[in-house]
Amino acid sequence: MAGTESLLFTTLGAHSDPDNSEMELDCQFNEEFKFILLPVTYAVVFLLGLGLNTLTIWLFLFRLRPWDATATYMFHLALSDTLYVLSLPTLVYYYTARNHWPFGTGLCKFIRFLFYWNLYCSILFLTCISVHRYLGICHPLRALRWGCPRLAGLLCLAVWLVVAGCLVPNLFFVTTSPKGDTVLCHDTTRLKSPLCFVESEPFNKTVITVEHIHMRKRLRKLPFNLTLLQAQYSSYIQAYKAEMPMLMDTFEIWLV
Repeated sequence: MAGTESLLFTTLGAHSDPDNSEMELDCQFNEEFKFILLPVTYAVVFLLGLGLNTLTIWLFLFRLRPWDATATYMFHLALSDTLYVLSLPTLVYYYTARNHWPFGTGLCKFIRFLFYWNLYCSILFLTCISVHRYLGICHPLRALRWGCPRLAGLLCLAVWLVVAGCLVPNLFFVTTSPKGDTVLCHDTTRLKSPLCFVESEPFNKTVITVEHIHMRKRLRKLPFNLTLLQAQYSSYIQAYKAEMPMLMDTFEIWLV
């Protein structure tokens, strides 16, 4: 245990307060691991994400017309993921150079904004897909009314705008600061908009978990009424079975 602590924390010095007999220690968190972990992780995500999401966008634009509500959400998800990975190359350089940002303050603000904007949008689009599936399974009549592509497109537009509005403070508080021979690109405040709670990963994990519990209960009841409800539910059951593996894979990744 002592060996582990010595790797994580570096003692800078010890001093005693004249008004306090207790010894005080100044400790600094050792961040050496991130200069290897983050560049490698971001590089892999960039290479895989750019190719796969670009292919997905091409398929949606030229091969999968017309779109239903689910396709609308998935297109915007692929678009946000593509914009997200485009912010990663400069961050790979930044952490490889051990927290050195040579690209200027303007690009620092833009990259940080792009990173979080599309990260939060991706989380919300996944939640939209899950909610749409939940309505299709548990409330099929409401899904017919509220699950049209036009409303899905308006909801996606609202997601883009609301998340961007929540992150506007980042354009003011993210800046560059000299530190020795390096220039840091960092956030100067920990204040967050209350609306960003809705964009947070724990909130969306909870929403998806509750929805999947209700869908499972609903599907377990369907065989007993299948003869009466087959015409009403068959299309939703097929769509649910087709997309459930993707949703569960995403859910498992979030849990990790």
